[in-house]
Amino acid sequence: MVASEIVLPVDAQTAWELLTDPGLRREWLGEEWGERGAIVEQEEPGDYLSWWWDDGAHGSRVEVILTPAVGGTRISVTETSV
Repeated sequence: MVASEIVLPVDAQTAWELLTDPGLRREWLGEEWGERGAIVEQEEPGDYLSWWWDDGAHGSRVEVILTPAVGGTRISVTETSV
């Protein structure tokens, strides 16, 4: 399992757009987003996103939770290998 957090100095709506816009998402997740065959599992706009992805050798589940924080929005990401 890999977990990380960051507080972005933006509101939840802007953070959500950064995460879900295809072009901006590549900046967050790298080119591997398209190469790993991601399948969105659950989406609660502005609050929560989870997906499964597989690169052919390794599969994992990713959860992203957005919560209000002092100065912006906290984004918590957890990736668990299967």
